[in-house]
Amino acid sequence: MSENKPGKTYRTVVERLIRKINPHRILDAPSGHGWLGEALNETVIIDGIDLFCPAPQGYRNFWNMDFSAGLPESLPLYDCVVCCEIIAYIGNPLMFLKSVRDRLVADGSIVISTPSVWYPQSRIQFLLRGYFPAVPSWLRDATRADPGHITPITFPNLYLYLKQSGFKNIQLHSVEKGPKHWFEWIIGMPQWLYCRRQLRKAITDEAVAFWKTAGSRAAIHERQMVVSAQRT
Repeated sequence: MSENKPGKTYRTVVERLIRKINPHRILDAPSGHGWLGEALNETVIIDGIDLFCPAPQGYRNFWNMDFSAGLPESLPLYDCVVCCEIIAYIGNPLMFLKSVRDRLVADGSIVISTPSVWYPQSRIQFLLRGYFPAVPSWLRDATRADPGHITPITFPNLYLYLKQSGFKNIQLHSVEKGPKHWFEWIIGMPQWLYCRRQLRKAITDEAVAFWKTAGSRAAIHERQMVVSAQRT
């Protein structure tokens, strides 16, 4: 679940965002084997949490725990919490994100990476099979350590989770150059047109920004998302 394997495309985007934010104290949740600490390799304080992996080298503090009940209140406050490849494994993302907000200083940042199920081929699979890629059917063994994704994530529902959890300045950052297949341009066209219509109707700056992003190539066609936001 939390092991970060080499070649993950989100890593470069996440690292670039962290350097732009320039936090002093980071919580890496889940930390995996500590790729983030290795990538930064600077005088930044990083704490880690993970359920399966051991304490990464160079991390100040490390806790071995599950995320299903959110982050514990006993943790200190951080300038940034990095949540790579975890939100789709959590049954209650809203509760988890609220607990992340509580562990951030004022205007602190969250950086999330997660697979998206909004791209056209994923929606075709849902139409034909009844479940999204990486989300297990009921015939799979959901009791094992890694049962697959249990919460399908799209940009709109992640945006809503973040808004309801008390975050602002929610931004989607491109990871790939989608779509992967030519036919996805055609399948994604109705969704793009719908977002364009909603954009023309938008009357607030927030609505304009949302519909521009929702209708972007990154939101419609990319299989991986990196989203950042700030604590209100």
